[in-house]
Amino acid sequence: MALGSWTSSRCVLVATALAALTACGGKSGNSGDDDTSDGVGGSIMSGGGSGGAGGGPGAGGSGGTNASGGSGNSATSSAASGGAGGSGGAGGGNSGGSGGTEAATVSSTTGDAGAGGTGPVPPPELVEGCQETCDAEVAAGCPSGPTASSCADACDLTTRVPACADQLGELFDCVGDNDTTSCSNEGEVVFDECVAEQLAAYACVLQEAPDPALEGPCESYCGAAADAMCANDAGDLAGCILYCQSMGTTFPSCRPDWVDLLACGDAAEFECNADGDAEPVGCTAEILFFYACVCESDPAVCD
Repeated sequence: MALGSWTSSRCVLVATALAALTACGGKSGNSGDDDTSDGVGGSIMSGGGSGGAGGGPGAGGSGGTNASGGSGNSATSSAASGGAGGSGGAGGGNSGGSGGTEAATVSSTTGDAGAGGTGPVPPPELVEGCQETCDAEVAAGCPSGPTASSCADACDLTTRVPACADQLGELFDCVGDNDTTSCSNEGEVVFDECVAEQLAAYACVLQEAPDPALEGPCESYCGAAADAMCANDAGDLAGCILYCQSMGTTFPSCRPDWVDLLACGDAAEFECNADGDAEPVGCTAEILFFYACVCESDPAVCD
């Protein structure tokens, strides 16, 4: 499994064939063990898991949502809609657990909403804006500029960083108003009337996407992949590490599977597969589990 190359100005996600992989199943919710916690539901795509058990006095377990049976909000003093899927949590202390009913009145203590099991799906307006920006970048024809394919892959990554949605939106809006371009001394595409927005957007992604906790494992994985000297090796170790660290941000629900793959790769030998990519030997199951989770998290990636 090869990690895509990065440049100093943009992130590149290497699209991989994900068809025919089994989707990840939903996971059961956590048990609440204090006054404010909710159970965590499974992913929307898989139908969700069961609601968490109610905690101490004042808290009810969360029910499933109407759409998918995934996670829902804890019922407070106001009416809460019952879920069609996941089961309600067991009541703890003085309060009754909610779930599966039209409304429930419990303590005025408010719990946080249960977290879903899927990664962030890019907002449609950002996807459209990024595609239009890519058209302008490719048309610029700069020596170090992206191809249509690599730019589309970069969009798939950058638009999945929620913390940078505002900066990306400002860049895409600016380019939509004026897409005049030139080539920098390094051969990169520059949007002449949107330089500030362009730098702010790319800087944000490079700052927010990498997960610091994955730096060590990614350095080991990418170093071993580079040592294999496969045909598709981009020769960009730093870029590989940054890309590797970003997987936990762009597909957070798949982070555990990604961590498992990195751990397997840490103890494995790397060989070049038939496509010319470096791949850890003996980690096929971990690779398939991760790719299947990505595919389940956002089916559009698998199209």
